[in-house]
Amino acid sequence: MPKGQPEPGGSATGPITLSNDDAVAPKARSCERILTFTEVLTAALELGAQGTPVFPCEPASKQPLVATGFKAATTDRTSITTWWKQWPQAMIGVNRHGIRTPYSG
Repeated sequence: MPKGQPEPGGSATGPITLSNDDAVAPKARSCERILTFTEVLTAALELGAQGTPVFPCEPASKQPLVATGFKAATTDRTSITTWWKQWPQAMIGVNRHGIRTPYSG
């Protein structure tokens, strides 16, 4: 691949990967980059628009940041935007309960 060209599925700064390897907030490695607030908010809003309820989680502990935990997961744009403005470093938690997938019965 020519120098400076992004790899398929990647970007000019390298592929975006999310890792569960670190017990604390992940540090960017040479092939990774940390997502910006705008990118995380956009991803949470896109998941909500697709019908996947989301909620904010603490990056280090992966614990929900909302009082009612995963039960607060929502697809509501206003709630999602409010949460990520309140907790800009939050990871995206997904409540998969009740979501039909091609593999669910």
